[in-house]
Amino acid sequence: MKVAFLLPNYSGHVVGSTSVYYNFARELAARGHLVDVFHPGSEGAVGSPLQNLRSRLWAVKKSLLAKPVPWFDFPYGVRPWFRPWLEGLDLGHDFVVAFSWKAVEALAGIRVRGEAVGYIVEYETWAEADPARKARMEAAYRNGLPMLCSSKVVESMLHEVGVSDVRLCVHGVDIELNRVRTPVEQRAPGRIGFPIRMEPVKSPEVLEAALRLLRARFGTAVSLWGFGHGSAPAAIVDLLDDYHVHPSDSSLAALYDGSAIFAVPSRKEGFGMPAAEAMSSGCAVVSTDNGGISTFGVDGENCLIVPAGSPDALADAVGELVTDPARRIGLAHRAPDSVRFLRWTEAGERLVRRMGV
Repeated sequence: MKVAFLLPNYSGHVVGSTSVYYNFARELAARGHLVDVFHPGSEGAVGSPLQNLRSRLWAVKKSLLAKPVPWFDFPYGVRPWFRPWLEGLDLGHDFVVAFSWKAVEALAGIRVRGEAVGYIVEYETWAEADPARKARMEAAYRNGLPMLCSSKVVESMLHEVGVSDVRLCVHGVDIELNRVRTPVEQRAPGRIGFPIRMEPVKSPEVLEAALRLLRARFGTAVSLWGFGHGSAPAAIVDLLDDYHVHPSDSSLAALYDGSAIFAVPSRKEGFGMPAAEAMSSGCAVVSTDNGGISTFGVDGENCLIVPAGSPDALADAVGELVTDPARRIGLAHRAPDSVRFLRWTEAGERLVRRMGV
């Protein structure tokens, strides 16, 4: 089968949703399918003439490079393509998967000769969008195609906005990389990690307040670390023992493996990749009730879930695990097995089944 993946953009790093798209392509190729992955330089020819020219030149430059995606090794059967925009494509593929609302929206300007589905990952983007953007997103979702979705909360969102054919298709996590190497009993109880993101939906103000509370309560008895996509403000970094900018997958896996606890402050998540990776690595995870955690997290069973927007609740739960080794170790032991269904091999099977092929 020949499959086309339509991506919403080109990312400079394989993180979050980008890693989802590429790993799904890898899984389909492993099953003998041919996958063309189309990256747009912009959202259609809607910019100024200079912006449109830049998008065209970007697509030409990327197409001429021997390794246009230097941070990901595409296997045999997967081919990356670069376009100034998606509109105008003529796809003779057996199946087309449009990832994200932007690619689904672009389908209106694409000739598709085979079957097509959307694959939707965005929840926090929709939940906090301005009215005009939200209306545009919802119109894309209701285009009449089947909509695959990445998590339970995205499934609920699509039902809420009136999509008739919604298919839950939870994506994967690199379980093999993020595995327990250091026994959880041997980890320093005060080694605690956090994802650092400055977008309002990621609640940086809750994170900062929770860090201050933990410092006030435990001082140097805790070792706090964080990772993020770029520079974080000094108000947060100064509260951490170490901060890691764009760590590689293997470096991040080592950070998880060396930690006893991992805490997520976001008020909204469409899935929550760091929480799932940390659980797979044997961390006791504390997460806000952000939506995405419901796909793989069960409060009191494999993690602790606290109300969103409350630094006190987040710090209290983390502090409880620091001082209660039996509870922390119990959660850490149960967490890895509870996310085994997120293996990419199983996620690939889910995608094939949900596509109906």
